[in-house]
Amino acid sequence: MGRKHTQEFVTEYIVQYSDDGEYWRSYVNPSNEAQMFKGNSDGNSIHYNVFEVPIIAQWVRINPTRWHDRISMRVELYGCDYVAENLYFNGTGLVTYDLQYEPVASTRESIRFRFKTAFANGVLMYSRGTQGDYFALQLKDNKMILNLDLGSSLMTSLSVGSLLDDNVWHDVVISRNRRDIIFSVDRVIVRGRIKGEFTRLNLNRAVCGESDN
Repeated sequence: MGRKHTQEFVTEYIVQYSDDGEYWRSYVNPSNEAQMFKGNSDGNSIHYNVFEVPIIAQWVRINPTRWHDRISMRVELYGCDYVAENLYFNGTGLVTYDLQYEPVASTRESIRFRFKTAFANGVLMYSRGTQGDYFALQLKDNKMILNLDLGSSLMTSLSVGSLLDDNVWHDVVISRNRRDIIFSVDRVIVRGRIKGEFTRLNLNRAVCGESDN
């Protein structure tokens, strides 16, 4: 909403968000351009906008790009329902989710979880697609390794973190938008560009989560 009982309101704006308050990302449209959200036409009425893809962030910034008379804006942000799942592995466990009937075909995704372990090596997530797509997240020598292939037979590998086998909780965030990817552990951020010409991740087998001694 704009300013009550006036003609001061924002007509267009962009939304930015951040995990650390320093590096900010703009919410983008399918063309990978900053999404221009429609604002108000007066100072009193409510205008709703819904994110096509929800964001996960600790900070949110709204930047007006067009306005009437003066920049005046009243804002509310609504969150999504979220239920956390807790899993425990003893070194021989495995959890799978079959994608045969509900395959993944995405240009953008965000994965966030928290883990702790006393082992320096292990597979956390793994999946493949029949078109050559590949996703693997693992611990190797107490570092976190992400391997990703969007079907071009060109593997992109990112590594972040150290001493992750200290049996304390660590926060992992993986955020991909087409070929741009952000990978962080405990707010240590690595940014990369996925190799190849494809932008869609196609997975139609099983997603596995496991742990190895």
